[in-house]
Amino acid sequence: MPRTMLVGSAIAAVLTAFVGSAADRSALAADALNPVVKAVSSDVGSRFMPLGVSKSVVIDLPRDIKDVLVADPKIANAVVRSARRVYVIGAAVGQTSLYFFDADGQQIAGFDVAVTRDLNGIRAAIRQAIPAGEILVEGLGPEGVVLTGSVSSAAEAQMGL
Repeated sequence: MPRTMLVGSAIAAVLTAFVGSAADRSALAADALNPVVKAVSSDVGSRFMPLGVSKSVVIDLPRDIKDVLVADPKIANAVVRSARRVYVIGAAVGQTSLYFFDADGQQIAGFDVAVTRDLNGIRAAIRQAIPAGEILVEGLGPEGVVLTGSVSSAAEAQMGL
């Protein structure tokens, strides 16, 4: 047998020992796509939670909390006060996800938290200027505001424009 063939066979044997055969690599690739792996949480079942910067909301959960995931703690923070009570605090304008899990790793609740500027001052000013109006004030992006609703006259609709 020629010497180059022996060297080539020896290298192939060493590579197979370290890297595995093509069949082994195919099996590993198939395991990576195994449907046994599943997402435990996603935004699909999450509830929308609007929140102002430096404002908070208290959440009471139906089961004891074991673990909390806040996707971006710079946007909102979750403070666990008891086994079933959490304070969520808006820290900066933006959006983040918030998930609560029990001791078995099962999701208790999920929230899509949208932190906007606090618009309560604008809401109060509109209520004072147009007391009979039904105006909804919502934040849009970091600086936008959307007003929707109804007023009793065209003059009230034009106020402040």
